[in-house]
Amino acid sequence: MSIAQHLEELSAYGAMAVRLVPSEGEPEDMVGEGGGLSESFERLGRGRLVDCLADRAIQSVLLADNDLQISVSRVGDSAVFKVQWGEDVIVEEDVALELRTQLPDGPVFRPDPESEVVDVAKAL
Repeated sequence: MSIAQHLEELSAYGAMAVRLVPSEGEPEDMVGEGGGLSESFERLGRGRLVDCLADRAIQSVLLADNDLQISVSRVGDSAVFKVQWGEDVIVEEDVALELRTQLPDGPVFRPDPESEVVDVAKAL
């Protein structure tokens, strides 16, 4: 999934600011109207945030809305989920990640060159 697709997915939280930090390259930021993070997080939970880190290309995600900050950061093959209100840490806990494996570029199936070629149209 691309950074733009991750940002689009995270826009559902209605945060004033979203920051995605890739494993390689510069952080990507998205700025919105804000004001909806608290209610959206109550409704959506942390699943979409944690799912972003299942993509090995993403190192961390931060959602911010005024004093409320919600983040998840990769630490090896797991992550740390944190909720802060100003300087006060409300929640900080380890989270297991279900890492996705990247599919190789190109065809997944390669026929045996020794096999007989079948004309599908003729066979039907």
